[in-house]
Amino acid sequence: MSHFTQVKTNISDEPALITALKAMGLNAQVSTKLIRLRNSWSSTDYAHIVVPHEQLGGSADVGFRRSDQGLTCSADDYELKQSRYPEFRYNVAVEYQAALAQQKGYQVVGRRTTADGRIQLQLQTQEVRQRR
Repeated sequence: MSHFTQVKTNISDEPALITALKAMGLNAQVSTKLIRLRNSWSSTDYAHIVVPHEQLGGSADVGFRRSDQGLTCSADDYELKQSRYPEFRYNVAVEYQAALAQQKGYQVVGRRTTADGRIQLQLQTQEVRQRR
């Protein structure tokens, strides 16, 4: 049966998370209060940042709940695998790192997939761009 699974993340910068989701073409609902996550099996979980299932092309929302340690991702893994974003968590992690780099003044000038399937971001500093 399908159900929500919570995964502790290293994501602690909420604006960078929102930027990452936008880079993926997703617009999250952000609230100071917990929002109920929906899925097709009536499992229940709650989050402060919610990506509605309609945007994912699946039947379950994805959420991020705030805590003192950062954000915890709550998702229905079965439903995610069936959505337009089967590698959602991995994609969020890559876009999150890109957003953090941009906050520090870097520009993402490329992405490269390594032989083992990892994605490497190619960064350029503001200085280099200005000298050209």
